[in-house]
Amino acid sequence: MTLRKLINSNRGRFAIIFALLVMTQVIDVASTYLFSPMVNQVSAGRFNIFCSLLLIQFGLALVLNFAFNGANYLFSKQTQQYLHGVRDRLADHYYQQPAGLSEMTNHFSQDLDTLTYDYATVLFYLICDVINALMVAASLLSFHWLLLLASLLTTVTSFAIARLLEKYSNQATDQLSAASQHFLATIAQWTAGLAELRRYFAKGPYQKALLKSGQELADRQVSRRKINSQIQCLQSLSNALGTVSIPLIAGFLFFKGQMSLGGVITSGYFASSIFSVLENIAGSYSYLNSTKSLRQQLSRLQESKKNDNLQPVNRMAQIEIKQVSLTHGKQLLSYPDLTIHAGEKILITGDSGSGKSTLLKLLLGNLQAEKGQIIFKDAAGQAFQPDPYSIGYQAQDLVLFPATLAENVTMHSPGLSADPKDYLKTVGLQLDPKRQITPDDLTLSGGQKQKLALARTLSHGFPLLLLDESLSAVDRAGQDQILRTLCQLPATVIFVAHNLSPEQKARFDREISLAKKEHV
Repeated sequence: MTLRKLINSNRGRFAIIFALLVMTQVIDVASTYLFSPMVNQVSAGRFNIFCSLLLIQFGLALVLNFAFNGANYLFSKQTQQYLHGVRDRLADHYYQQPAGLSEMTNHFSQDLDTLTYDYATVLFYLICDVINALMVAASLLSFHWLLLLASLLTTVTSFAIARLLEKYSNQATDQLSAASQHFLATIAQWTAGLAELRRYFAKGPYQKALLKSGQELADRQVSRRKINSQIQCLQSLSNALGTVSIPLIAGFLFFKGQMSLGGVITSGYFASSIFSVLENIAGSYSYLNSTKSLRQQLSRLQESKKNDNLQPVNRMAQIEIKQVSLTHGKQLLSYPDLTIHAGEKILITGDSGSGKSTLLKLLLGNLQAEKGQIIFKDAAGQAFQPDPYSIGYQAQDLVLFPATLAENVTMHSPGLSADPKDYLKTVGLQLDPKRQITPDDLTLSGGQKQKLALARTLSHGFPLLLLDESLSAVDRAGQDQILRTLCQLPATVIFVAHNLSPEQKARFDREISLAKKEHV
């Protein structure tokens, strides 16, 4: 987020906002400026003129109030329109490059809240204060140039303090963002197993973990406020000296006969006003700078591009797996050299921990091998980088959505060639396609959920299917029906399982059995 981007989100509206803010500050300064003739009229005994000026001042205050609140409302709309665009671009980034739930939640909530309250809102009042400071400075200059000089020296000092301490406020903001992400991750990790915690009466560890993470977040929030308060305290000391200097100079000029009594009193009001405003500006500057690294990070996420080198996997003629190995936890996983041809039906078996699921993630590109290569080649023997989203993948942890069964199959894709009801029938799921479900729907059995996820995979016609224990909760008859369908598809199928019968295994072209390796 920058001022330029905020303006560009709706230039016409921002022009109205700026015009209203200029109006409010001109009225504010004009209202204060009226004190000089009012004091002079009282001194001269002209009460009627004094009352007239007072009435004008009251009218100006009413106009100022309406203009300021109108500008504030429009600026709020401007900010939310811009942040809506930020959310949309972040959603696009995470659609292309998924990340951990805590990271995404933190960016969508805590970090955008920080931009709203510590950047956009601060920026609004900063614009007001800058306009006001320019108006007051011009007014002081109309009295005497020495008054303006004193205010400029104080301004330079305040901004020098903010600039010198900028890196500390930036560090505090980054630490707060990291603590928030860690707190959200802790919540996600522990609340996912609340049922088990209650079953074993393990409330203590759950509370201890949340309290510890929550305390770290609170400490970072306090630390950030502390640093910003220290900066503001130093700036306030500088402004206090300035507040004393202007009335002192004005009094000296009065005794020299270069200023009227009204001018002295009004310059005192202006002195109090300008240094209050300068203190606000310096504080706002510190807050804006404290969000600099966060704004840069969010900007980088919004500017990330899709990899144009990715090719659809339907070009694939074969997959070559050559001397592939990696360390997964403390387990060394290594794979035999393999060549898988397009259209083959491959069964992957082996002991738990032998790397069956990991092999599918390597093929998908979710994991990278530490040694060796996995090469996708086309019919001409040319290697290419496959688009992982053109590969059908069904993990052991199934993902369902709060929608109808049909929508869970089609994923809201209107261009599918067949009715979702047909795919539900293919996998043996005899349920109403219009039935509404939830991600953790307890009315669906484990086997039904696997069938639904498999129907989704089949409906999109992927040329390469990576299926990880996709039938482990399905009964034997259901497995036979689905395996018969899978093995008749033109697609390349790589199927991980460990409990198939000899008759079921015989449907595949090959079985590759993986052995568990030693610990490292």
